[in-house]
Amino acid sequence: MKRYAFIPIVISIISFLLVTWLPCKADDSVINACYKKKNGQLRLVSDPSQCLKSELPISWGGAVEPQPSGVLPVGESCWQMQFLSENAWTGILRLQVAKIAGEHYLMSGKAYSMDPPLETIIHGNAELINGDLRMTLIHSNSDIDWATHETYDVVLNPTTLNGSFKAVGVSAKEGEAWTEQEYLSGTLTSMQCP
Repeated sequence: MKRYAFIPIVISIISFLLVTWLPCKADDSVINACYKKKNGQLRLVSDPSQCLKSELPISWGGAVEPQPSGVLPVGESCWQMQFLSENAWTGILRLQVAKIAGEHYLMSGKAYSMDPPLETIIHGNAELINGDLRMTLIHSNSDIDWATHETYDVVLNPTTLNGSFKAVGVSAKEGEAWTEQEYLSGTLTSMQCP
């Protein structure tokens, strides 16, 4: 009797492997169905075009679609910022990028330069619009007695991720009626993060 005691263990292991491994080896078939809006009934169909007007077509399964080339990579991305104003300076824009849905991205990170010394947090969003990758970035900064706020409109080529920006900034000094507005423009060149 002890001689066959291992058989239930072997059968259990084989069953476990079949249940967990075989679904991973399934083909990339898509399951199509029609969802009846009124009562929630679901019926399987071979093609979504078979759904009636009172039904919504739904599909699930299948292979994951590859991302088209030239969209904003998820994770960390960096650009060299070249300001084209009379006080031109160069900096680095370093952003963590998260894809939300479709071609919509959220970003946060920092912009910094060595000369003049500057480091500020920056955040925004991006969307693929009419063939361009459009970004809106916002940053605020303050010191002992002043504060500044800038909003950037960025247009990038979705293939190279290079492009240009325009920005409007407002600065104010505490206790004074002094306010300064400035217009900034420049270029962004995609680069390896330092």
